[in-house]
Amino acid sequence: MPLELLHALARAPLPVRITDPGDIDKLRALQAAGQVRAQIPPARQGLGGQEEQPPAVVFEITRLGMMAVQTFRPPPHDPAAWAPGMPLPAAQPPFQASLR
Repeated sequence: MPLELLHALARAPLPVRITDPGDIDKLRALQAAGQVRAQIPPARQGLGGQEEQPPAVVFEITRLGMMAVQTFRPPPHDPAAWAPGMPLPAAQPPFQASLR
């Protein structure tokens, strides 16, 4: 979820380099929403015909991005354990109350 990445970026010293292709896709969404200023190179065809994604660099979280960080709570797991380039942990299942 892009919001998880935004929260993690808000705690990271910028600029930060993002190498995970999944995180780069989330970064594209944040950039399109005007929440970050980043350089995201296009994916390119690598050896063997496989697509390769060069690293992206996040330079700034915009005012709009900081408003989103302050408005929306961080995800239920501890994103402080996440570092750029690492896969984000799987979300915990939603809480369900049992009526007895």
